Amino acid sequence: FSLLSPAPRAPWRRTPPAAAAVMAEPERLVDDGGVLKRQLCAAPTGGRTPEFGAVVKILYTCGFENGTLIDAKHRAEPFQFQLNAGIVVDGLERGVESMVEGERAQFTCSPEWAYGAVEAGDLLPAESTLVYEVELLEWRGGPAG
Repeated sequence: FSLLSPAPRAPWRRTPPAAAAVMAEPERLVDDGGVLKRQLCAAPTGGRTPEFGAVVKILYTCGFENGTLIDAKHRAEPFQFQLNAGIVVDGLERGVESMVEGERAQFTCSPEWAYGAVEAGDLLPAESTLVYEVELLEWRGGPAG
């Protein structure tokens, strides 16, 4: 079991990236409010969000709302994956799609946007809300890039 493997897809809409200022209130990234974004480090001015199918490189941690970390392997070691390929849970993917290079943000993902009813022993109870802290290091191309 991997904390990055996807749960079933949920309907979503993409929200334009927030202004360069650090956000005090979380931004809803999906209509149902199941993915919330709180900017931790202002996005560089003029940055672009990743294209559909882009390959992104991130640093991240994953934990629960109470602050308990369950995945910190990629806090210092970059993780690379392709967007829109079903590699990570929907909430993390929607969050990364909203970022620009150099931005740091926190994403709170309700169970429907994380693992839903899936559990992994004592590590991940079913119906868990997950909190990701992510820095987008870089992205390149789309399917042809």
